[in-house]
Amino acid sequence: KDLYLNENSIGDEGGIAIAAGLKENTSLKELNLGQNSIGIEGGKAIADVLKQNHTLEKLHLYRNEVGNEGAKAIADALKQNQTLKDLRLPVNSIGDEGGIA
Repeated sequence: KDLYLNENSIGDEGGIAIAAGLKENTSLKELNLGQNSIGIEGGKAIADVLKQNHTLEKLHLYRNEVGNEGAKAIADALKQNQTLKDLRLPVNSIGDEGGIA
């Protein structure tokens, strides 16, 4: 029930594809996407799916490039998500604006 895809350089395109797959997910509990060059668009796609995914408990997005906009989208998604318990976003070019969100 865990998927580790860290250090694969999947970028935004891969992040968007994984987000699409998460829309249908009913069993994955932990997803590690650390060090994958996922940027703002990939971060927003993952945020969008967090609004409707009710199984994912851990999401690791460390060392990507989601930035302030991706962080704000994720923060907004978390208002609707009741299952995610562990979110890791260090080293993502997130400044005060994204951190406050």
